[in-house]
Amino acid sequence: MIYLSSILRTPVEIIKEFQTLIFNFLWNGKDKVIRLSTYAPYEFGGLKMIDYESMVKALRLSWLKRIFDINCNGFWKSYFNYLLKHQGGQFLLVFNYNTDQIDIPSSFYQELLIWGQKMREIADPDNSCKYIIWNNKEILIHGKSFL
Repeated sequence: MIYLSSILRTPVEIIKEFQTLIFNFLWNGKDKVIRLSTYAPYEFGGLKMIDYESMVKALRLSWLKRIFDINCNGFWKSYFNYLLKHQGGQFLLVFNYNTDQIDIPSSFYQELLIWGQKMREIADPDNSCKYIIWNNKEILIHGKSFL
């Protein structure tokens, strides 16, 4: 399941359902302890289980890392840039863009854009990217976003 989530978009509902199945199997029914405690190492009383939701998030972030890596090439990266050619290619990820207004036919790459936006908000808490004019969701023209 983790491999599939590394290359395919995995909806939140699927992630939750998978985790429920794992815990139902583990406890043979209802949870016996708080799920968060099962992710802890053995020495702290946990079961050293993998948090599937965190794993999927980490996999998405690894794709973003590869997008910005100039030594990493491949068709997938060219296709990503092609899909975003009217919005600035991978350079779009530095902007304060609105993911709702970027319409691309790939749900996987759409999800990457969402994660890129979330990471930028974490990495740039002062939101200095909001001062970039191109593809900025803060700039409105006639009540509509500039993008």
